[in-house]
Amino acid sequence: IDVIAAHPDRFRAAGLAAGEGNIELLARQTRLLRPDVVAITTPAHRPPHRPIGGSGEGP
Repeated sequence: IDVIAAHPDRFRAAGLAAGEGNIELLARQTRLLRPDVVAITTPAHRPPHRPIGGSGEGP
């Protein structure tokens, strides 16, 4: 993470993840690195899901 932050013109974070770890640290790293994907495995730390509609059956 330090290398990516020091050289944003050469590297980027595709994703970040946290389990039972420090969610505040993950939030700071996410704001700094702006990854495409962030995964949180601890259900209590996840934001609530929102239904997006649709049946999933195609057009």
